[in-house]
Amino acid sequence: MALQRVFLPAFFLCCLLQVAPLLATETVRQVEQPVRQSIDTRQSAQKEVDQWRGDKDRLTARFELLQQETKDLRVHWEEVQSSVAATETRLGDK
Repeated sequence: MALQRVFLPAFFLCCLLQVAPLLATETVRQVEQPVRQSIDTRQSAQKEVDQWRGDKDRLTARFELLQQETKDLRVHWEEVQSSVAATETRLGDK
């Protein structure tokens, strides 16, 4: 009877020690896979956000440049119009 009291728990302990690593490995795999997928998804999304931010910055700079060019062209156009008007006035006076 004393042998059974020692043998049975020892037997279960041995079984548990052999099965525990397998269970732990499976649990780790079940946990790691979704975590890795989540990390991959987050990294991919972050790359897209960075690319969009770069595109936005580049397009914003281009837009601002075009706005300044438009302003400069309007000023130049007004100068040309004034010059043409002055020339027409002088030609009309002759």
